[in-house]
Amino acid sequence: MKRYLCIHGHFYQPPRENPWLEEVELQDSAHPYHDWNERISAECYLPNTAARIADHENRILDIVNNYTKISFNFGPTLLSWMERAQPEVYRKILEADQISVRERGGHGNALSQVYNHLIMPLASRRDKVTQVRWGIADFESRFQRKPEGMWLPETAVDLESLQVLAEEGIRFTILAPHQARRIRRIAPDGKKRETEGEWEEAEGIDPTRSYRCFLSDGLFIDLFFYDGPISHSVAFDRLLRSGEAFVDRLKGGFSDQRDWPQLLHIATDGESYGHHFAHGDMALAYTLQEIERQQIAEWTNYGEYLSKNPPAYEVEIVDQSAWSCFHGVERWRSNCGCQSGGHPDWNQRWRQPLREGFDALKGSLDLLFETKGKRWLKDPWEARNHYITLIRKREENQLTWEEAERFLSQQQARALTPLEREEAIQLLEMQRNALLMFTSCAWFFDEISGLEATQNLKYAGRAIQLAKELDPTGLGGKAENLLLERLKEAKSNLPEFGDGASIYQRFVGGSVIGPERIIAHYAIASLFEENPQSGDFYNHQITLQDYRRVTDGTVTLAIGRVLVTSKITFDHEEAVFGVLHFGGHDFHCAVGGMLGVEGYEKMKSDLIEKFYRGSQADVVRGLNHALGEKSFSLNDLLIEPRRKILAYVSGSLFSRYENLWRQIYLDHQRLMFYLNSTQAKIPKSYLVAAEQVLNHDLKEEAARLSDQPVFDRTIQIIDESKRWGVDIEVDEIEQRLRSLLNVQMQRLVNAESRDAKDAIVQAHHLLDIADRAHLEINLWEAQNFFHQFIQRWKIIRAGNPLDRTDGNAIAKLAARLSYHWDETA
Repeated sequence: MKRYLCIHGHFYQPPRENPWLEEVELQDSAHPYHDWNERISAECYLPNTAARIADHENRILDIVNNYTKISFNFGPTLLSWMERAQPEVYRKILEADQISVRERGGHGNALSQVYNHLIMPLASRRDKVTQVRWGIADFESRFQRKPEGMWLPETAVDLESLQVLAEEGIRFTILAPHQARRIRRIAPDGKKRETEGEWEEAEGIDPTRSYRCFLSDGLFIDLFFYDGPISHSVAFDRLLRSGEAFVDRLKGGFSDQRDWPQLLHIATDGESYGHHFAHGDMALAYTLQEIERQQIAEWTNYGEYLSKNPPAYEVEIVDQSAWSCFHGVERWRSNCGCQSGGHPDWNQRWRQPLREGFDALKGSLDLLFETKGKRWLKDPWEARNHYITLIRKREENQLTWEEAERFLSQQQARALTPLEREEAIQLLEMQRNALLMFTSCAWFFDEISGLEATQNLKYAGRAIQLAKELDPTGLGGKAENLLLERLKEAKSNLPEFGDGASIYQRFVGGSVIGPERIIAHYAIASLFEENPQSGDFYNHQITLQDYRRVTDGTVTLAIGRVLVTSKITFDHEEAVFGVLHFGGHDFHCAVGGMLGVEGYEKMKSDLIEKFYRGSQADVVRGLNHALGEKSFSLNDLLIEPRRKILAYVSGSLFSRYENLWRQIYLDHQRLMFYLNSTQAKIPKSYLVAAEQVLNHDLKEEAARLSDQPVFDRTIQIIDESKRWGVDIEVDEIEQRLRSLLNVQMQRLVNAESRDAKDAIVQAHHLLDIADRAHLEINLWEAQNFFHQFIQRWKIIRAGNPLDRTDGNAIAKLAARLSYHWDETA
């Protein structure tokens, strides 16, 4: 009997976007990366697109895309981030699925997923349908085919969820072994047996075959129950520390006692392969290759296996169960005892009021959606099901007002005014955020003040904001209090955070980005631009209608008129701003509604007159009188724009003293040499001056290298820093050198013989510079390009002069790139 193997990776991260910006903000805890998505991608998603198989000296033998061999699903919200932030990783994942479709008889490795990782058994049927339809539509738009299987978040399952999957055309899903209740042979005609007999308990269910679950209305769905012990060892027992151990463990999962084509399959979080366990991608790559080399089994995916081996047994599931909770699905609504283990003294009693608060809020928002929506939409809930088409358009940066109008023309109950169209889109966006607030991660971890729970509170806050705008005196106006009343019962384990209501006020309030705050960002940032223009601010378009800036000494005043348009809901607002910069980090910005053209021009001339009279206090009073008492400072800006402005301000302040530092350094350089030669202590002030000057010069070198890649001065600066023992920031130089090396390596891949020779020479030259400058270059991309070159060269080498004349140069380059080179292979 044939033996098959399938490794499934569930790749998912909770959405981290600020709901008002639709972008992930800077997360210092992920340093040196911008945010946790970027960090986990660098440790896992990216390495698995080009995983190394190495020899005993850690030299690369082969580079493979693991996604071409394993079964996988990626959360739609994660793919949305990846599509815009990591397009090359995204492309490689889609490409891997296309390869698997060709190699697996039309069955791709990729599975779809319920849209935003909510716990399906705890959702209404209506929300289940939307989640499944959104997941399918998202998958089809990306992978350009219909999904055969769908991953259930946390493998949380009930019969209604399976019914919805089957109704939407999903053929199979994957569950944990303890989620099977009982099994029996399928009737000879392949239909559901009408009698109750012949069932046997499914404890210890055999995971090496598929099972059929019969549902209502003559429907069914096929289920795979993964191998629990091996999956657990991958996820928790450090099995991935050794590729050989992984192979042996998989081999041991087969049995000669079975008389059917066995499918040994495991399922874990995909992040096991690189993020949870360093170099897990390499252990996986080795295993994928070694299983084939030893002919232990044939790699397959679930769709291909099902097409060859339909189920012989039917199964009943344990209703309302999941892979990560021993108490059904209580982890996502009660203090059941399941937790991460990091704080055994904490409790999770906050889970219940958080769930109840969101449920109450959702009920109110649903009523508002239905009441208002039926005025404009034929069927508000069907419109919501189709709203994914607009979501995908904006993720692809293709959403226009014309696209929105086209969508609404198919959904509207009558011809809508422009304002009604905007409000219809706002209603649908309110529903999107109301669904996102149920993402499972909020309840999974131990504390309500954690990143995951506060992220869901932000989605709730965005839904509430939209509800207030749509219905300020009715359901929308009451929605926030409805949530806060329940959140007061959600007590934090950390006294400083109090309860859920305090956490909501603390974390959600600072994230809210309304039109006024967006304009304040633009106004303050405009002070540091030579010629401010219209442009995008995250998911808003800012159209500059007028702008005037005046400066007197160290004080600057800017006044402007702008139109701000949401690229999500298309609502827009005209406003006037005035911003005064007193120098350093001291700003005063005011934003107000339109004054009319005459009123604006009068305000502008009055303020400029006051400014030139030298009375800054009069200017502030004038701004407050014209635009209101509310003001914005640098503290009101988002962390990234704020830090950019602070960097600019700090750089400007430093430039005033740069000549002084340089004079100190140059005047005392000979003395420093003498002190150094006699091993005497160099005064700290001299070393501070050296550090400032050398860092400044290195930054200038990094900028110059973009046009003139000559590194003599760079090496000299680095040598000087080492001589004095001062710290310099070499990241920009390393990035530039790495970029130049990658250019040569990419040139090598596609070059003809003569150009290839020159590319090899240039690559050696750049690596020589790195050695002389004592820089550690990240060679990951260069190795990938070299691997492509070797594969191409093997094919054409018979007529390639490189084979005869430049083997040594290739071998030397291979050695420097830690690549195993066998000229005879």
